[in-house]
Amino acid sequence: MISALSTSFEALGDLLAMDVAFHDHLLRTGLPIEKREHCGKDCLLNKEKYRELCVAHCGAGGIVDQEIIHHQNGYHMSCPFGKQKVAVPLHEDNALNGVLFAVSARDEAFLPEELDKALEILLIMRSHLQKNMKDKVEQACDPRMKAVLDYLEKESQNNVSLSSLAQHLNLSESRTSSWVSKSFKQTFSQLLLDNRLNKAAHALRNGDESILSIALRFRFCDQAHFSNKFKQRFGLSPLRYRKEARESD
Repeated sequence: MISALSTSFEALGDLLAMDVAFHDHLLRTGLPIEKREHCGKDCLLNKEKYRELCVAHCGAGGIVDQEIIHHQNGYHMSCPFGKQKVAVPLHEDNALNGVLFAVSARDEAFLPEELDKALEILLIMRSHLQKNMKDKVEQACDPRMKAVLDYLEKESQNNVSLSSLAQHLNLSESRTSSWVSKSFKQTFSQLLLDNRLNKAAHALRNGDESILSIALRFRFCDQAHFSNKFKQRFGLSPLRYRKEARESD
């Protein structure tokens, strides 16, 4: 099902002449990273040079996330580099779980009616995604994927290891490592880090807890280590991320 979902993104992109991606804030679709980030040629070049600006606009907690709460059925805009984009939110229990994007992949500008058509098609795709995420994971996924995500959710503030996960799943460490990489398109370490960074970002946006306290709560060895990993993931330091999130409220 995951490969079918990736294929449907490819087909939709070809139809629209746009690069389609889903910013999966909760990492529940199992999509590979190239389908969870803007990976068109222009976007990759811009991120290489101006990653902080890109993340501040389209990343978790960024300008689009803040603006899209006013557009429950999506909207279209241009990024700081002039790329035309269509964005549609996915909500659950009034929480933003992710944003479905389509980004221009052609040189000539899209007409307003073309962007409206792309928005209409993305809304159909959103219904498909929401149906498959209803039980927190796609219905056709291996049930162990849900078990892994539930385990990481429950143990996010504890010392989770590949060994402890393997024991939880009643598998060997080697089989667990291989299965996680195949199912989530990430290594166990990457999956664990993404989970903790996403939770830390939520804590930064929604409270006054100190950065050091957040770092230690989510099992980073110190504030410097946390800040380094956070900036690699979101393009902003934790302090700046919190500041910009609050200024956007």
